[in-house]
Amino acid sequence: AVAETQRLLKNESVIIFEAAIYHENRLVRVDVLRKSGNTFDLIEVKSKAGDSNKYRAGTLFTGARGGIRSEWRDYLEDVAYQAIVLKAAYPAESVRSFLLTPDKAKTARLDGLCQRFRIRRQGRAVEVDVVGDPAELRQEDVLTLFPVDAEVRALTDEVEAATKQFMAGVVPALKKLPAQIGYDCRNCEYRVEQ
Repeated sequence: AVAETQRLLKNESVIIFEAAIYHENRLVRVDVLRKSGNTFDLIEVKSKAGDSNKYRAGTLFTGARGGIRSEWRDYLEDVAYQAIVLKAAYPAESVRSFLLTPDKAKTARLDGLCQRFRIRRQGRAVEVDVVGDPAELRQEDVLTLFPVDAEVRALTDEVEAATKQFMAGVVPALKKLPAQIGYDCRNCEYRVEQ
């Protein structure tokens, strides 16, 4: 995945879903990575609903005292970490960070919008079937792309410090462990089909 992402990023303009970025023992999977020239848009997709009215008022991600709201902190730390690794791997590029979420301030035009998606799981595999006309669903505008660069900047030093502390304890201890191959290996989530 890392090699495929590197290959795709050689294009002047590209959108990559689940982009794999690796730099100095750190690997991130970016939900959506959009490249245009020397600019990367890092887009983290979440099901937690945002509110564009609160965003415009400056209160969606930031509390009354100016700190990051606790209910968004984990998501924003995740974006900050991804941005740190992406900037380290591609230092000449500029990175803009976003959260893509359902928006509480928007109203769906279609009744029963959620019921128009059927989710099927088989083990770790998930498939989504669309009930009804997909073109009609594409016209729905219930998601909002929230810019979070300010929040990422506010968290960067803290996330970098925590990462360095974690890596200092983990990386020296990394070693190849003997693998016990057995019957249960057939269901391993890391199995790669040849």
